[in-house]
Amino acid sequence: DAVAIGRARARFAIGREVADRLREASGLAAEVLDPGRDQAGFRTAGYGDYFFLPGRLHPWKRVDLAIRAVLASRLPMRLVIAGDGEDEAALRTLAGGDARITFLGRVSDDEVRRHYAACLAVPFLPLREDFGYVTIEAFASGKAVVTCRDSGEPARIVSHEVDGLVADP
Repeated sequence: DAVAIGRARARFAIGREVADRLREASGLAAEVLDPGRDQAGFRTAGYGDYFFLPGRLHPWKRVDLAIRAVLASRLPMRLVIAGDGEDEAALRTLAGGDARITFLGRVSDDEVRRHYAACLAVPFLPLREDFGYVTIEAFASGKAVVTCRDSGEPARIVSHEVDGLVADP
């Protein structure tokens, strides 16, 4: 791969996370190009009483961190999770039927935008995410993003205590 990529006249990456991985693996540099995102339909509708976590339910998305945070808290916080994936059964078991945690399953794009608009904030906690449109969609909805220092591109996009929080996992 490094030989083939090394022959390219130009190399581009979706974000700094991917460019850094390329440099670490092969010593090759890549220019970062913002992939952009159609922000039509995203809006804010104030601030609700729940955190909204959309996306695929896979282990590397670390939805379990958000569930564990709710379970460890005595506050009446709510977590609404939209999406499906291989980790869904384990996450539902972890949640243990706690009434503060709701699993919506797969929902329409319109419903996702509605939840972004109405939520308090968006936890997005993946491990070394390439880009993470969740961050951009949350910002387009006027919502803060809670992410982790090792979450890859989201940790580079979120400005700690400005438009979200960047914390240790």
